Amino acid sequence: MSSSPQTVTLQGDLTIHTVARHQQTLLGAFQQSPDEIRINWGDMERADVAGVQLIHAAYLLARSKGIDLQLERPLPGPLGEAVEEGGFSYLNWVRG
Repeated sequence: MSSSPQTVTLQGDLTIHTVARHQQTLLGAFQQSPDEIRINWGDMERADVAGVQLIHAAYLLARSKGIDLQLERPLPGPLGEAVEEGGFSYLNWVRG
């Protein structure tokens, strides 16, 4: 694995209509085999269960590959609310 972290910015809403694009962005980061992936949030007004599922899948993939997955800042309002409502509060971790 490389030693430098890979930073990924997910720009825009995280909904069923945009999740495929964000999935490709995240998969591209995983293909670089970094030791750490940092997720940065762009402007987000909406998120739904598809967005939560994407973050959950990234979390599981990172764990299975031994990659440290970190958030650059707390989940933005819409996604944070969807995470809490869905019982996935463990996904709201922030880079320490």
